[in-house]
Amino acid sequence: MERRQRLAILYRLIQLLGDTGKIRLGKIRLQKLIYFLQEAKRVPLGYSFRLHHYGPYSVDLEDDVAELTLKGYVKVTANPSGYGYDVEAESEAPDGADVHVAQYMGVLRDLCDDFGKKERAALELMATIHFVNSILGPPGKGRLTQEVKLLKPQFTQDYIERMAQEMDENGLL
Repeated sequence: MERRQRLAILYRLIQLLGDTGKIRLGKIRLQKLIYFLQEAKRVPLGYSFRLHHYGPYSVDLEDDVAELTLKGYVKVTANPSGYGYDVEAESEAPDGADVHVAQYMGVLRDLCDDFGKKERAALELMATIHFVNSILGPPGKGRLTQEVKLLKPQFTQDYIERMAQEMDENGLL
């Protein structure tokens, strides 16, 4: 995918999520949503993800957010709570954004509906489950949840199993 198109899609997703106004959009949440947009919804953004503290993370995505910020399309500010950063779209879209995004608007809206209101911790766990599953292949639920538990000890085994089951039922594994 051409970089201009990728930046336009990123901008439009930030804008759509900001319009919901329900849950703040932070950098961690944005990383997970873009991960699902690319890996689960199959939008060929071309980001490379690796496992990080809060699940799949892309340095290139971070660079794209910084570029949109420097160009004045996106604003990133420290959250007043002292934890994390808020990401907001500014009023104007990049030139030609509508043309670049038109074919993906349906999937962007679906992503917002499916994942946009989930808590950050749930997105972190879901993205980690998906990432581990993509590496291991179909290992069986027991091995998948064991591997995820090693990576995410803050979540109970039962919660990981329930989340993996829900993801499997929704076609995400």
